Amino acid sequence: MTTFPGIMHKWALHRALFLQLLTGCFQVFEICSLFRANAKAGRLPSSRLWILVSLRFLFVPALLLGQWHPESCFIWGSDIGRLLIVALMALSNSFVASCAMMYGPLSCKVGSDKSLGIQGCMMITGIFCGILLALLTQLAAGRGTVL
Repeated sequence: MTTFPGIMHKWALHRALFLQLLTGCFQVFEICSLFRANAKAGRLPSSRLWILVSLRFLFVPALLLGQWHPESCFIWGSDIGRLLIVALMALSNSFVASCAMMYGPLSCKVGSDKSLGIQGCMMITGIFCGILLALLTQLAAGRGTVL
């Protein structure tokens, strides 16, 4: 929520077709990652999932740089690079979330419902924090300053 869909809308300001392409790209690759998670989750040790979660944070500065300083790099300054970033973000998005939802219940003790409640609470807290961070980044972008 920190970067998608707000930054994509800024990238495609006054370019409705490109915005539709970005949104469609995200949706198609996110569906692909759901199937990938179902097929590959058993090969990924649950103890290593935190690495993929941590790597996803690299999308935040890449997308913000694409909004604030698009001329600084071809990847976040061009339409092809932006489509690539959105596709990679979508591929990792559902894959990591699906694996976390699959591994969470498996790591709980039998009869322990408290851990499952904490998992849902943490997911909602993460989404809420992402929305708050999105508001802050867009306020900073509107003032022309970086927090």
